[in-house]
Amino acid sequence: MVVEKIEMTRLLGARRVVLYNDTITPNVDAVLRMYAREWAEGRETLQVVVMPWVLPLENHEDLRIPYFAQQLAIDDCMYRYKRLSKFMVFNDLDEFLIPLKHANWSALVAE
Repeated sequence: MVVEKIEMTRLLGARRVVLYNDTITPNVDAVLRMYAREWAEGRETLQVVVMPWVLPLENHEDLRIPYFAQQLAIDDCMYRYKRLSKFMVFNDLDEFLIPLKHANWSALVAE
């Protein structure tokens, strides 16, 4: 699912994908490292960034943090990349924002 998300995001015109990692398997970690290495070596046009996302409050039963503090991750990403990105799309791994009348996101926002 992660490779599908990265490749579809590339086809839609993104230049960077930021993933907030709560827990990933060793296989997924290896794939993400491969993408990062290829971008660092100039063989990849899509930058894949993996941000560690460990919440220090997980042992406090009286605190309710919905969806692994998803809004905090969105806010962190927004402030971290606001000067580096003209547009941002926030979605889950199983969600895709598909333009109906355009080939990609760049064509959509250019209209």
